[in-house]
Amino acid sequence: MDDEVTMMKRAIAMVVAVCLISFFSYQLGLPFPSSYLPVFFFINGLCALWSVFNQLVVIAFYEYRIHDHKDTFFQTVLKFVLWPGMILNHHVQLVLCRLPFIVNKALGILYALVLFILSMLVSFVFEV
Repeated sequence: MDDEVTMMKRAIAMVVAVCLISFFSYQLGLPFPSSYLPVFFFINGLCALWSVFNQLVVIAFYEYRIHDHKDTFFQTVLKFVLWPGMILNHHVQLVLCRLPFIVNKALGILYALVLFILSMLVSFVFEV
C-alpha cells in the first residue's frame, strides 16, 4: 500500500515538473516537446558558468538535491525539475575537476559558451 502511494506521489510530481519545464518556453511559442531542448541547454549553460567559479559547490548541490531521500512532494518535484537541467553539467564537471586548474577553467568557459549557443540555435529553428 505504501509503495502505491509513493508511486502515485512520484507520478503526480513528474507531471507537475513537466508542466513547469514546458511553461518556460510557452511565451516564446515553442511547441511542447521541443521546448525542453532550449531550457535543457540554457539551464546546463547557467550551471556550467556557475561551475567556472564554484565547481565543487555545483557538484555537491546536484548530488544533494538528486540523491536526497526526503519523500516530500516538493522535493520530488524539485528532483524531476533539476535532473534534466543539471545531469549533463554534473557529469562534465566531474571530468573537468580532475584536470589542471587552467585547463579546467578554459574548458569550463568553452563548455558554457557551447551550451548557450546550442540553446540559441535550437530556439532559432522555431523562429523565436
